[in-house]
Amino acid sequence: VRSGQPRPPLWQRMCREAASKLLRASAPTAQARALEGGSGSVLTTPVVEGSILAVLGLGLDLSLSSPLVSRSWEDAAWAHFRLMADARAAAERAKHRKRQAQTSALYPHAVENVAEDMRFMPELERLAQLEPEDVFRALGESRVEKVRRCAAAPVHRAQRALVLGPEALAELILELADGLDAAAGSAEEPWFLRFAAHLSLYARTALKFPDLPREACDALLLAYARHLAEGRQVRLVAAYAALLPPEPRARTMIDLFKGLQSPSERRRALETALRWFPNDVPTMILDAVAELRAAPAVHTGDARLAERASQLGVKAADLLRLEALGWFDLAQEVAEVLGVELALDAKLEAVHAGNCLLRTIFLEDTAADDGGAGAGASAATMAAA
Repeated sequence: VRSGQPRPPLWQRMCREAASKLLRASAPTAQARALEGGSGSVLTTPVVEGSILAVLGLGLDLSLSSPLVSRSWEDAAWAHFRLMADARAAAERAKHRKRQAQTSALYPHAVENVAEDMRFMPELERLAQLEPEDVFRALGESRVEKVRRCAAAPVHRAQRALVLGPEALAELILELADGLDAAAGSAEEPWFLRFAAHLSLYARTALKFPDLPREACDALLLAYARHLAEGRQVRLVAAYAALLPPEPRARTMIDLFKGLQSPSERRRALETALRWFPNDVPTMILDAVAELRAAPAVHTGDARLAERASQLGVKAADLLRLEALGWFDLAQEVAEVLGVELALDAKLEAVHAGNCLLRTIFLEDTAADDGGAGAGASAATMAAA
């Protein structure tokens, strides 16, 4: 249509005039609903046809008057950028037609086109001179409240940054990292953390090293990895922790290991960790076991742990110390299945310490009993533990 019209300026004016009549004929209530951000159908025939013709006629203000375009941030942004690009192409074609009319008599229609071009040239130049910053500023100042609110949403701020380039993206990453504390505990926290972490992953590939706020990217990834760990999504934690520097990666995995008591969860966590960073896993396991044995009371709030401890006749903290040693056997078993070698011998004195702990508990239980029957029960209890 655009390239085949012998008189495109006249055709575009016809589109604008037709769009104006169609949009004026549309139901005023539909426009009111759009301005208020309310729900309800605005897809009447005059609105749809008028919106299409307004875009084809390069009428930005006319397009934004349509409730079909103005009721959402995405549609309003699309209208601005689409007409900005079309106006730049139309302005170049207008310059070409003017040169044709001045240099050759072989283009008789060019004279009429140039006259029509001159009528619309101020609006055409205004559209063609728009910059992305102008578009986003206009969206933030939209007369539609819903569009103004959406302009401040993280996803739309990200779209703005992706359009504006590396500097804006780096600035957004820093803002999101600063907003981690504000998002904590809110209903939007899971969505915010997931969005921010994946945006930082994109930034790592899109930004050159000098532009990349690496510490902010790491902070966003760390927050999401911890969120996954708290939600016991053990298969995902290692995948995101692998993207972190060594120290926060180790801390994230150690905290995850310390919170897992189910053998199946421990196995899944080890399998993923050994796939992503097998050389780091032995140290992580040793540190997790050492911390559990040194301060088990911090992690004894689990009702299932307390119930098992009661059944076995031991304190929950002591049971947690004993079960922590199970990480060693499980790690060796999983490593053999995956074909990975683990060097855990350096600190296996923890096993000896565990045996000493068993003996201490056994003696305490025995001393509290009156006779040998209690000692036999305690031995059975310790064997089960």
